Amino acid sequence: MSVVAEFTIPAGTFGLGRLLTSESEARIGLERHVPTREEVMPYFWVEMADGDFEAFERELRENEIVRELNVLDRMGDQTLYAIEWERIPESLIQGIAQSDGAILEGRAVDGRWRFMIRFPDHARLTEFHEFLSEQDIAIHVDRVYTRGEGDDRQEHDFDLTEEQRETLTSAVQRGYFEVPRGVTLTDLADELGISRQAASERLRRGANTVLRNVLPESHGETGPEGADDTSP
Repeated sequence: MSVVAEFTIPAGTFGLGRLLTSESEARIGLERHVPTREEVMPYFWVEMADGDFEAFERELRENEIVRELNVLDRMGDQTLYAIEWERIPESLIQGIAQSDGAILEGRAVDGRWRFMIRFPDHARLTEFHEFLSEQDIAIHVDRVYTRGEGDDRQEHDFDLTEEQRETLTSAVQRGYFEVPRGVTLTDLADELGISRQAASERLRRGANTVLRNVLPESHGETGPEGADDTSP
């Protein structure tokens, strides 16, 4: 039975955390990813309210351990990147890969990173813990639980990102989905401190994820990508 570990770690204590530390107001999160034992190439989202990514990209490309920084996707004030290493600095991500862990969530918050990692079983989790001990990497374990425990988090998680959950929760609480609407998309975006486009994308992606989990028969063809209603 798979087991999930949630833990936090200071950004300065592991390679990727140090590399992605930025003086800007960027919000950084790892894409859901299953590292392989042969390759450790993280995919990560960066969100900037001002949309100015040039300095951030230049700083990473000038780092001696980065061979190449690839821009995979841009959506409003968010950009998805992939790093190709000149030399791999990342003992933490290597440990996850060697233990067959899957990154469910990895996000920088106030100088610390919060991770949610799924391992195939307790033996792999033990292997990961032993790796951390050997590398002298200290983490703070918040929760460890199995997928079969049936807690509320697992029952209602739906694989939403933290941003999608935050936006959907605010939208429901403020009456965005009611008729007539209790708040406009622009007002909702302002309250969250993000652009209107980012709010719309989070709502669409989050709602689509929830509905596909709740309505199994919906796993068919999707409609046109642009067919959404973002009117106030």
